Amino acid sequence: MRHLIFLLVSLFACAHALQAQQAVLLGPDLEPLAITLRSFSPQRVDAIDWQGNAKTFDTANIVRLTFGTLPQAWPQERTVKATRRDGQVVVGQLAASDDDESIRLKIAGDLAVDLSLDDLLSLAFEREASVEAVGEDDAVLLATGETLTGFVDSITAERLAFVVGDADKPIEIPLDRIKALAIANKPQAIEASKGLVRVLLADDSLLLLKETELDLARQVLVGVSTLVGEAGKLSLSMDKVVQIEPLVGPYELSPLSALTMKHDAGGEVFGVAMPPRVLSDGSIQLHAPTTISYELPKGASRLSLVAELSLADDLPASQRALAGCELLIYDGQNLIGQVTLSPDQPPATLNVPLTSTQLRIELKPGVNGPVLDRVRLTQAQVLVDHQ
Repeated sequence: MRHLIFLLVSLFACAHALQAQQAVLLGPDLEPLAITLRSFSPQRVDAIDWQGNAKTFDTANIVRLTFGTLPQAWPQERTVKATRRDGQVVVGQLAASDDDESIRLKIAGDLAVDLSLDDLLSLAFEREASVEAVGEDDAVLLATGETLTGFVDSITAERLAFVVGDADKPIEIPLDRIKALAIANKPQAIEASKGLVRVLLADDSLLLLKETELDLARQVLVGVSTLVGEAGKLSLSMDKVVQIEPLVGPYELSPLSALTMKHDAGGEVFGVAMPPRVLSDGSIQLHAPTTISYELPKGASRLSLVAELSLADDLPASQRALAGCELLIYDGQNLIGQVTLSPDQPPATLNVPLTSTQLRIELKPGVNGPVLDRVRLTQAQVLVDHQ
């Protein structure tokens, strides 16, 4: 993350054109390239690199464009984050719907989106709130912390009708008493098509757009939302756009935290259980000695991540000096990455090719044994090549 922030800060410092947009471009090599963006279309991207050279990129060879956009606070009342089966995330103000089998969210001005319960995976009424469906059962996380399982009967802008367990009738729960809802629908893969892009916004929205163009004069990204068709043409201010992912090429970038992690061994330090876990920001926390593994998607071709010791800021220097460990990464049976982490070195960045679908990460104690060997993996992502 520090490397990406440095690139973005450098771009802003050297910006010299009014009608331009600073960005970091990721290609299939997953090496960040600082650019000044001059144009974006479904076919090509025109830019100037940090050395002042004009560049033209085929959009099919761009994995991601990232901008220096900070998170945006949610409105205080009736804001809902809805995640659809196709991966789109819609953040908006809850409004009255025409039926009780869908919800309506206002997302831009007077534009409203109707989302059917059959197309939803989850709803969150607080930014970080989440709950998981259990098998074929839906789940509700209440404001009290209690979780109910069963199935959703209906929903309105004011209340949820939920059948608990094998009950005959639903109970009605006011929405202001719910933190999160998970619906046991199956995720739906996105079929890439010409001109389709995925846009992440600062309020956590993740939208699929087509006919997307960058209007530098107005500093807006213009596109048609696939949720509402031609009537849903959006003009998104660039100060709210976090990243753009063209879905026209063969490449797909998957966060490692989104894949199923298998805990193979370790996770105890002096008899105290410290299992690996995924944090709310998508980072992966490990304690030595620990081994985790992943079954990667077919076509996985590259892994990149940043590894650093995860030590408390107020840890005394005498204790901090005892920390240290070794991180090993295996592609199948082949060792493809090895770094030694210590308190006096910066975070280690790894960018390595993959040839199999078996990924194993081992954390081994340093010379002082498993003392304060707490490691955080950030920006961990797998490139999948569908060619």
